[in-house]
Amino acid sequence: MGWWKRGSGVVGDPVADYLESLRDTLGSIPWRRTEDIPDEVRERIAGFYLQDLGRLPTEEDLEELLEFVQVGI
Repeated sequence: MGWWKRGSGVVGDPVADYLESLRDTLGSIPWRRTEDIPDEVRERIAGFYLQDLGRLPTEEDLEELLEFVQVGI
């Protein structure tokens, strides 16, 4: 997928690849709003953010991530 700048760090392939694999498995990303993201998916995303940026994702991060992975659907 790719890498993009978030604050003072960069988020990239691991979180994007995870969501892309969910999209491929489910046929699409069924969540249009961040509050619709299931807890287990949020936890996994949070793990990638902690590993890559040393912080939890913000709601803005999650919105941009959903938009990023839905491109091309």
